Amino acid sequence: MAIHRGEDQESGGGMTTDIRRGWTSASNAASDALCPGRHRAQLGIPETRSADADSGRAIHEALKTGDTSKLTVEQRDVHDSCKDIEQKVVAAVFGDKASVAVFREQRYWCKIAAPGQPVLEHSGQADVVYRSGTKALAIDYKTLQGDVEDSPTNLQLRDLACLVKGHYVVVGQVATAIIQPLVTHSPEVCMYETDDLKIAEAEVFQRVAFSNSADAPRRAGELQCKFCLAKSKCPQYIAWVGAMIPTGPQEPVIKELVFQTAMESWSPSQRAIVASVLSPAAKALDEIKDFLKDGLQKDPSFVPGWSLSEGRKTEKINDPQACFDRFSAIGGKLPDFMATVSVGKTKLKEAVHNVTGSVGKKLDSELSKLTEGIVDSATSSPSLVKAKEEK
Repeated sequence: MAIHRGEDQESGGGMTTDIRRGWTSASNAASDALCPGRHRAQLGIPETRSADADSGRAIHEALKTGDTSKLTVEQRDVHDSCKDIEQKVVAAVFGDKASVAVFREQRYWCKIAAPGQPVLEHSGQADVVYRSGTKALAIDYKTLQGDVEDSPTNLQLRDLACLVKGHYVVVGQVATAIIQPLVTHSPEVCMYETDDLKIAEAEVFQRVAFSNSADAPRRAGELQCKFCLAKSKCPQYIAWVGAMIPTGPQEPVIKELVFQTAMESWSPSQRAIVASVLSPAAKALDEIKDFLKDGLQKDPSFVPGWSLSEGRKTEKINDPQACFDRFSAIGGKLPDFMATVSVGKTKLKEAVHNVTGSVGKKLDSELSKLTEGIVDSATSSPSLVKAKEEK
């Protein structure tokens, strides 16, 4: 087996819509390891974007270009935190005075060859890579809420370390780190030495070869199915979901707990079993509901005996000033009008920024003075989360 240096730019003169060219990618490393058949199952299925993804993409673009003019104040705070943490990590790896080259959002490619087998390709896009001499640092930004694996156990960063090593041939050490300011400002740095990279390269080859195999098995699970595009077409996913839904015959333990045993009589281990299926089962049911609703929107006969009700109509006043002027014209007073108004701190922060031009800690200080003594604070109900295991 050999991993050869590949191109670091997109193919097809920029005309391709799939920057991965239909090959496996480091960003899916952990999911592909859990479900080898996942890669081929998703080929040809277009990706969808969420509002959160668009927000993260805007922050990433600003981190790449340095232009923060299009960010909201909240996004700007995350951006600035990423930059501050990044400087600390770079200094820890290279020293404060080291001269380093910087490569932002570059996709690294490799060709994987084995005797008698077709050449495979694999790639990964690092948010930023620093290099000085024989040492490199690959950083991945996570700008949204939610925890991720630490860099020593993160397969995406492990892949990136191999790809960076393969591209910059003289590099013998590759450090990796995840920068996620909404989780921690002290990320763990993992250093891969030459021998570590050789072991990792062999494991990359095995995983990529398995994922490209026509008979690669599909293995459903929470992590690998979370962002899989082929869920609605995957029988293994539906079977896995069915095993978690309490009313299904596939999971007699859950069925017995829910329908035959009072909750107050559950043992600690039984409580843990129920807690473990709540989130994935609820999410799967939501996905099934969305699938059925989407089908009914396109075809009223999609679900026999069922139809879509009319959506609940909501109204929002989009011109408060005009509303107040009309309220005043009928004799309304300012205090009465203000009693109907709710001020959101996020939008107020944006307004203060637009007026003063302040950002960061200065903006936070100005907002704090502006709202001192006139804020009601509330905490949402806590969520069930799995406790982290002791290392």
